[in-house]
Amino acid sequence: MEFFSRLTGSVLRRAGLIGLAVLASHTLAAEASTLTFQGQNAGLFSSANPSDTSMLMNSVAKPAVTSSISSATLIEQSIISQISLKIYNEIFKGTAASGSYDLGGGNAISYMRSGGYITVKLTNPGNGTTTLSVLDQ
Repeated sequence: MEFFSRLTGSVLRRAGLIGLAVLASHTLAAEASTLTFQGQNAGLFSSANPSDTSMLMNSVAKPAVTSSISSATLIEQSIISQISLKIYNEIFKGTAASGSYDLGGGNAISYMRSGGYITVKLTNPGNGTTTLSVLDQ
C-alpha cells in the first residue's frame, strides 16, 4: 500500500499508458480466426457431412412396419371404441338420472346422478366392483 501512496499523478498516467500499450500489443498479436461448427456423431456417421441432414436421416435404419392385427380385430376395436364413446356421452354428457349397461359375462356399468355428483360403478366378476364419483358438470 505504501508504494501506491507515493505515486504521483504523472507516474500513474505513465503506468496507465504503459498498460494500455501492453494491452494494445497483445490485441494486435491475437487475431480472430473463423470458427466453423461441425456437429456430428462420429460413432454413427463417420464419413457424413453434418450439414446434409436429409442424407443423415435417410441413412438411419428404420424398422419394418408390419401389422399383425387382422381386419376383424381392427373392426372389433372400432366397434368397442364407438360403444365406449356412446356410454361415456350418455353418462357424462347426458341428462338421465341413472342408467346401466350389461356388457356380458358378468361385466356391467351403472351410473346415478345425485347431489351434483355422478357415481359410476364398474362391475367385473374377477375384480369385483369399482365405484367412482365425479362432479356432474
